[in-house]
Amino acid sequence: MVCHNLNEPFLSCVFIDPERVFVALFYNFKHTHYHFTYNMTERRLEGEVSSITFEGQTLNNYVIQAFFSEDTDELYVFYREGQAITMPRKDTKAFRQEMLAQNLGQMELVYGQALVVVVASEIFFFRQKLDDVKGIQQWKEYFKIDNGGACCYTPGNVRI
Repeated sequence: MVCHNLNEPFLSCVFIDPERVFVALFYNFKHTHYHFTYNMTERRLEGEVSSITFEGQTLNNYVIQAFFSEDTDELYVFYREGQAITMPRKDTKAFRQEMLAQNLGQMELVYGQALVVVVASEIFFFRQKLDDVKGIQQWKEYFKIDNGGACCYTPGNVRI
């Protein structure tokens, strides 16, 4: 957590459609990630709350960002200490966890496929690639800029 005196969970949410919002939160003192989908029109949870406990975490870990990709119909959750959780929108219990890098920072998902991440004085570019051994999609670094800065993605009217 940024402030060790707070025991509140950190969370991030993203709209899936006009009625539903996906919520990802992290309860730091138990090192546990929770996620669920909430239907705002019906004012109820859809499905069950899923959780996963991270082992060996520090008190400095928290959710940085959650994204929804219309292209892949998947939800992505990223943590400060490098954890990435990926799941299909229709089955949030079928999630997978992996490590990207240490101490992730500001990030944007560009065109629903490329993840741009600022880490200290570097900017990393990740995308999902099929791992031939495991047979699943995993986030892989494909480009890096050594001079740091900030990332800002301003979508145009491509999807209007």
